[in-house]
Amino acid sequence: MRHAPSTVHSAMTRPSTYLWRASMNGFSLTKGQVFKIDGARFRIERTLDNGSITLENCETLALVRKTRQEILEAYAEGRVVAIPLRLTEADVPSDENALRSRYGRPFCELKKSVQVAALRRKAYVDLILSNGRPSYTPKILRPFILKVAQTLNDKKPPSPTTVYRWCEAIGVSNDPRRLIPRHDLKGPRKPRTNQKVIDLFMESIVEEAAIACKLAIKNVEDRLSKKISQANHFLPANEHLQIPNTRTLYRLFDRVPEYDITLLNEGKSAADRRYRIVRRGVQVSRVLERVEVDHTPFDVFLVDERTWLPCGRPTLTMLIDVFSRMPLGYYISFDDTSTLAVMRAVRHALLPKKPARAVVPNLTVQNPWPCFGRFEMLVCDNGLEFHSDSLAAACFDLQMQLLFCPKKQPQFKGVIERFLKTCNYSFAHRLPGTSLAHFSARGDYDPLTCAVLTISEFTHLFEKWLLDVYAQTVHKGIGTTPSKKWEEGIVGVSQKLPASAEEIALHLGIYKRRSLRHDGVLLNGLYYASDDLLPIISTYGIGVRVRVAYDPEDLGSIWLWAPDGQEKIRVPAVQADYANGLRLAQHRLIRKYCRDSEENGEHATSLMEARIEIAEALSGLANSKHLRQRRKAAKALGVSNENPSGNATPSPPPPQKSRVMTSPVNTLDSSAKLNRIQRNII
Repeated sequence: MRHAPSTVHSAMTRPSTYLWRASMNGFSLTKGQVFKIDGARFRIERTLDNGSITLENCETLALVRKTRQEILEAYAEGRVVAIPLRLTEADVPSDENALRSRYGRPFCELKKSVQVAALRRKAYVDLILSNGRPSYTPKILRPFILKVAQTLNDKKPPSPTTVYRWCEAIGVSNDPRRLIPRHDLKGPRKPRTNQKVIDLFMESIVEEAAIACKLAIKNVEDRLSKKISQANHFLPANEHLQIPNTRTLYRLFDRVPEYDITLLNEGKSAADRRYRIVRRGVQVSRVLERVEVDHTPFDVFLVDERTWLPCGRPTLTMLIDVFSRMPLGYYISFDDTSTLAVMRAVRHALLPKKPARAVVPNLTVQNPWPCFGRFEMLVCDNGLEFHSDSLAAACFDLQMQLLFCPKKQPQFKGVIERFLKTCNYSFAHRLPGTSLAHFSARGDYDPLTCAVLTISEFTHLFEKWLLDVYAQTVHKGIGTTPSKKWEEGIVGVSQKLPASAEEIALHLGIYKRRSLRHDGVLLNGLYYASDDLLPIISTYGIGVRVRVAYDPEDLGSIWLWAPDGQEKIRVPAVQADYANGLRLAQHRLIRKYCRDSEENGEHATSLMEARIEIAEALSGLANSKHLRQRRKAAKALGVSNENPSGNATPSPPPPQKSRVMTSPVNTLDSSAKLNRIQRNII
């Protein structure tokens, strides 16, 4: 069925003042005009020669008198909006198709061919109506048609009947938009396929999406065929459903909204995220009011500073100020996302900055990094590292609010999400050894053979880009550069810091409760003791529970508080030569190594000897041919932007005490054992 011819015919054969008024365009101060003024809908009931106009409220039917000038001034101020007559409740024409024939969008949006056709029609109608409304007979219209055809060089002029229809379509409103060919109204509005078949088709799509990773029309067609065969068993022979052609199924599938397709393929969260309207985020009024934090792996491979072999992609933990878009602090390491990385990044954000070690020749960071101080709110996602008790306690002690976004809603911290993407696409992807965002984008490019940057060089380059490129580039979201926005926002704001840098380290440490005995405090398998603990034992007795804090990057000492005391006590490890500079991850690896040695019936290995053997094994892993092993070594050594070479190997004991120094076979055995242990530890 095609509606366009019947639409035009109805407009011609039943011309009425009602239809002409419905097609009238715009706003005029005439009786019957409906409009909204300040949100209230009125109808003009009476106009007087003295400029007085009586309005009727369409909801309350109350009469209001206004002057012509008052209404025109309100129109100029944008307070008046005309309502087309076809949208009023009381005056809806019975023939809606006649109203649909008027094109309501801008003329420039039409195809060029449609614009030419509309202008051609208007040329014929203008010449005829310019001579008054004649009698629409072929004898009278033909001379006008021939005259316009000669002017336009129209080789196929329209018939008198066609011109008559055009003249009637334009009506008394003289609205040329009614001459636009409405090809968009042609054809059926609904599919011709049986509605029962369509329902079964939609059921097949839903069922197929529940078991398949991605919809395939072929599989949907097979499922639909079975459903139609089953349905035909319960229908008379003359009502049997026909299986649609494959092309018909594709056309039906094209009618399914894109949102529903994504919903079936990827789930509701992905569909809501893809088809959403991006609005302005949380509004902030000052710097350090709202800070967002998150992790991302850098799309670049780095090399070990000693072996010069690629050791993997580092992980970036970054904090950014929402008001100024200025980076506040970061932490780069080969560890996975962890509470330690968050603590280190927060500490870097709080402290005044010192430039990264200049290791790249002839590369100087020109701009300072003025960001430091305690912020009011820390916004993060629902990762396990953010839900740790240590981070919650640190934020409480530092007087910062910890805010969690809803699950799987990254747009609630969109500033840091977008910045992390900028870090990779604008910085990491331009470096040698970049892995790019997708594996398919590499082609023949091998990032491992192109990797040349150490973590020290990478950190130097990163700060150069961060302060001299990103911070000095105009940000569309704030209309200026992050550096200038920070300078403007920091005026009048006090950058508060805790009492000392040591206090920051304390607050950002890991807190535990342990028992204090004669031999001291046992924490992570190490004893910590000092004469300063004697008053606590004398006062509270043996076994009293005390609060301790430690740095997982250095187990050489801990801080301890008495049950009712306010002053902290620094307590060194009993095995100080072993624990100084030792990371918690390394210590766990060493203890596991010692336990396995004893279980296998081997000679009991002391912690210090085990640390020497582990260091040798890590050195072997760092030289491994496998990237995964080299990354494990970098992770175990604690390689980061703060410690590019990892924790230093302790001084070896005398040769007769070290089996690693005397037996090269043991080095291989240690490396093999380490591989087994790391499967459980790392």
